[in-house]
Amino acid sequence: MSADKRVAEALAAAFVGQHTLFWHDTDQEFATDVAAFSAAVDAELVRLDETPALQIKRDIERKPGQRRLIFSTAPEPAPKDDWLLDVRLRSRTFSADATSILLEDLGLTSLSLAPHLKARGRFLRAKDRVDRLKRLVLAGDDAQAIDRKMMAVLLRSDEPDALAITMRLLYGLWAPGEARVGDDPRA
Repeated sequence: MSADKRVAEALAAAFVGQHTLFWHDTDQEFATDVAAFSAAVDAELVRLDETPALQIKRDIERKPGQRRLIFSTAPEPAPKDDWLLDVRLRSRTFSADATSILLEDLGLTSLSLAPHLKARGRFLRAKDRVDRLKRLVLAGDDAQAIDRKMMAVLLRSDEPDALAITMRLLYGLWAPGEARVGDDPRA
């Protein structure tokens, strides 16, 4: 199941028994996709960064049964500074973290790997690389094993062991005009 589908399902589950959800995406991991998520759960998207708090309160009072996803890329304000505190107290807060979803997608069991994967976000943004990495990762892998498997993915090595990775690198250096690093040396 894709990460987007997982977020949409989690959002739908969070709306059960609620009409208003707050979502603060401070890392802006889902800022571009939030409109699609909102449409998927049939909720009005209200961007807290673009809509005044008084207008949000007025809209909630005028249509109390309408589903609303109140989205912001700013962190949740302190209670004394929150103009929507009364609305927030009678609603629910939703959160989604792309790194946690990726941990689950890869089948990794250690949540301590989340910062490690987050630091490698550039590698993990490419869906084809993540798909190839999924085939190599084991549930108990540590940070070093994941990095080695990422190298194997980049080099298009069938095996994530140090010898196979070194052979792929050396082959790429030995025949630079004939092959690229990702080509198969046996072909």
